[in-house]
Amino acid sequence: VLANITHPLPIEDDLADICLLITVLHIPKVTIKAHELAAEVKRILKPAGRLVVIDCYSKDLSFGPPVELRWSCKDVDDLFSKYNFQRQKTVDLGFNYLMIFENADS
Repeated sequence: VLANITHPLPIEDDLADICLLITVLHIPKVTIKAHELAAEVKRILKPAGRLVVIDCYSKDLSFGPPVELRWSCKDVDDLFSKYNFQRQKTVDLGFNYLMIFENADS
């Protein structure tokens, strides 16, 4: 499915087992609609489905988006916990982090 993640996704409710968000949260159009995106992820994920977020640490690195646009692990956790996602794991990938959440509406 090719879709704009800042708009409702053309996917049925409770259909997906996993949703991947990889280095997109820093994009201004996505940041502005972060709560709508979180609600869409919630809508399309099955109960106990997984959300995986990979993004750049919110510190100055040799590459990537400007520091002021980056999301910290806490920022990501704060957003998705409001939609009843529970963080299961965080992995250090060097310049990036990987966070795994479970849709707690199981």
